[in-house]
Amino acid sequence: MQRLKSHLEKLGIVDFGKTIDRFKIYQEFLHEYNSHTNLTSIKDLEEIETRHFIDSLAVLECANNSQCTIKDNNNCEFFIQNCSLLDVGCGAGFPSIPIAIILDALNISYSLTLVDSVKKKTDFLEKLIEKLSLGNITIIHSRVEDLSYLKNSFDIVLNRAVASLPTLLEYSLPFLKLGGHLIAHKGKNAEEELTVSKNALSELGGKFIQSIPYTLGDIEFKLLIIKKDLQTPEKYPRGQNKPRLRPL
Repeated sequence: MQRLKSHLEKLGIVDFGKTIDRFKIYQEFLHEYNSHTNLTSIKDLEEIETRHFIDSLAVLECANNSQCTIKDNNNCEFFIQNCSLLDVGCGAGFPSIPIAIILDALNISYSLTLVDSVKKKTDFLEKLIEKLSLGNITIIHSRVEDLSYLKNSFDIVLNRAVASLPTLLEYSLPFLKLGGHLIAHKGKNAEEELTVSKNALSELGGKFIQSIPYTLGDIEFKLLIIKKDLQTPEKYPRGQNKPRLRPL
C-alpha cells in the first residue's frame, strides 16, 4: 500500500503499523465479501486502495492543506475534532470508515452514524466495524427520510456518489445542526449540479461555501462544501422517494 502510505504521511501519520493493518483488513474483507455479495463495482485490490481509500481521504487532506474554509481563520487542520458525523447512503463505508480510521490513529474524538437502506451493506458494515475495532460508530439500516428523530443532530454530513446535488441536499440538510456542513464528493459535473441546486439551497436553508478541487490519478474531482445557514422546514426530507423522483 505504498500509495496509501504517502497519503498517510500528508495527514501526519508516521507510525503506519496499526493504521495500514486496518486498511489491509478492510481491503481484503471487502474484496472477499464482494465476491459473493455485490457491494461495489470496484473489485481489484489496487483500485480499492485508490478509488475507495485514497478518494475518501480527500476530505482530510484538503483540510490538512488549509484549502478548506469551513472554520474561522481558515484553520481546518482538525475541523472534524469532537464533531458528530453522518454518512448518508454509506454503501460499503465510503468515505466515512477510512476517515474514522485516520481520526482514530490521530486520537481525534468523533462520533459517526452510517445510514443505508440496503440491508446487505449495513450487515457488511456491522462485521467490518467489529474487525477494525473502531468505536463511536452507529450503523442504521433505514431510508434516511424515515429518521426524523435524527434531524438537527449532526455537525457534518459526508457523502460520496449517492445522488445528484438537489436530491442530496434534501437528504442531508435536515439532519445538520444550524451552522453545520455537508461535504459532498462530486465529479466533472459539479458546477452544473450547483447551478440546478439554487432552488433546493434556498428552500432547505443551505448556502454554498466552497468548491475544492482534487485529483485522483489524472481525473479531477471536487469537494462541495454546503453550510446549513437557515433552519430547514420541518416537512423535509419528503417521503415516498420524492427527493429523487421530484427534486426541488
